[in-house]
Order: sequence, then structure tokens, then C-alpha cells
Amino acid sequence: MKRLEIIGNVGRIPTERASSNGKKFYEFSVAVNEKKDVCIWFSVLMSERFSNITKYLTKGRSVYIRGDFALEVYKGNPAVTLYADDLQLLSDSSKQDLTDIVDRKPTEETEKPDVY
Repeated sequence: MKRLEIIGNVGRIPTERASSNGKKFYEFSVAVNEKKDVCIWFSVLMSERFSNITKYLTKGRSVYIRGDFALEVYKGNPAVTLYADDLQLLSDSSKQDLTDIVDRKPTEETEKPDVY
């Protein structure tokens, strides 16, 4: 199993989409600073179980994301898509109230709870 963990800043706010079978998911981008002037961009997909936090994923917000990933090459440039299993909000520059975000209990598929 391949897993990836990143800490970065939201570059594009989540957009709701639907798969061919009608399931909702959200897509957004995250930038990870590697060096002073080098930034790596990740396309992030997350299921609708994360829908309650999409309003907090504002541009520039720091996040931690863990999940499976896919690497593709488009016109000679690598593109990484991260399928979020766990997501944690790290900073809150706007000082929003996060009390309505509730940690999820573990499901049969996972052994530990999702972290927001």
C-alpha cells in the first residue's frame, strides 16, 4: 500500500463534484513548500464524509492530509493526486469558531478515528 502525508496550504477551495455513480466528492489543491522558492502542488480528492469541514478550507489555510495517492505525468510534468483518508486543520488565520466540527468515530474500514 502506498501512503502519502503532507502539510501545506490550501491553494484552491473545495469544489463539489459527482462521480459517474452519483457519489459526491470534493476536489481542491494544496501547496507544499519544499525550498524557499520551490512549491509542489497536490490535487486533493476527499469523500463527502468530510463535507462538514469544507467551509473551513479557505485559501491559505494550513492543513495536514494523509491518504493514498496516484502519480501521473502530463506533458512531461508530474501531477500527484492525493485521496484524503485523514485531514486536520492546522492554522486558523481568520479565527473562526471550530466547535461545530465533531471528530468521527472509527469505522470498520479504519482502526483509528479521522482527525479534523
